[in-house]
Amino acid sequence: MESIWFFVISAVLLSGSCHGLSNGTVKVILKKYINGNRFIGLVNYRDVVLYGDIDVGDPPQRFRVVFDTGSADLWIPSSTYPKTVHPHQKFNPKASRTYIQSGGGVLDLKYEKGELTGFLGRDKVMVGGVLLDRQEFIQATKPGPHIEDVVYDGILGLGFPSLAVKGTTTVLENMMNKRLINKNIFSFWIRSYHGDGRHEDPNGGQIVFGGFDPNHFKGEHTYVPVYGRIRNFWRIKMTTIHIGETPTRHCAAQCVAIVDSGITDILGPKKPISDINKALGKVSCSTMRTMPTIFFTIGGKLFPLTPDDYIAKDGGKCFSRFVESHRWFLGLAFMRAYHTIFDLQDQKKPRVGFAIAT
Repeated sequence: MESIWFFVISAVLLSGSCHGLSNGTVKVILKKYINGNRFIGLVNYRDVVLYGDIDVGDPPQRFRVVFDTGSADLWIPSSTYPKTVHPHQKFNPKASRTYIQSGGGVLDLKYEKGELTGFLGRDKVMVGGVLLDRQEFIQATKPGPHIEDVVYDGILGLGFPSLAVKGTTTVLENMMNKRLINKNIFSFWIRSYHGDGRHEDPNGGQIVFGGFDPNHFKGEHTYVPVYGRIRNFWRIKMTTIHIGETPTRHCAAQCVAIVDSGITDILGPKKPISDINKALGKVSCSTMRTMPTIFFTIGGKLFPLTPDDYIAKDGGKCFSRFVESHRWFLGLAFMRAYHTIFDLQDQKKPRVGFAIAT
């Protein structure tokens, strides 16, 4: 149940209309339309967070959720959710013909940053044209710090089931167990922010359940196995980090990184992050072009990140997306540069694949 998910900067996810595909592949596309394919419109808010719409209940009630690989539960605000800084859609169970109250009492969800209290229920959930009957979800009654300030409504977790509330079935499990998607994979393509610095970009990228869009990457994916015997986070191994052409001692043996779509930046332990930021020098928009390329080694291959990838721009100011933490996370800043496939075709050997995003 515990997740690594948190915000480095508070984020927003907006909505669009809901459709699906005929070949078992479901697209959740961060744009308003795609050649007649069924989709959910998603938004990139200032390169901070991505979110999109799901429907819950019958008749459907629409919610804006983060698609988060760092957690596994689905939660939305309950009818008793308190008034917060930003307004939220609240789920009304009395308005749904198919709602079922679950037992188990009060639940506490704890995240790396933030927590909330809620209770379980079941109802129809529509995700990108996939209808899940009697899907379990949490109705949040009390948000904790950090979560009470967010603009989106909830979170749809895409991590491993061990992260979810014990005894529940996740959205991704339901999709796979009921063979509602063509393949047991999902993929992210994230487009750089093209807004005005204050508002959301409705053409922000794409998540595909059951497949991938070949138009959004070039070359072949480099696949690496999920690390560790215990399946919880999408953890991978990486080795030597290069600053420019110079290899460092950081991760020379190996490091473990979590690929997390719920995190804005690239996070890592104090020493390597400090050394990287020191090499960047004083960060300003005028000096971006003089900054070095940073290379991460994954699966024996170098993955370069240029200043366009790791420098954030906000209100005419620029700052580094390399942020100190207690362990490594490859968040949206990395996933924007590399189209990412989360592969569960062989559930005993899950893997993650990266290819250059286009």
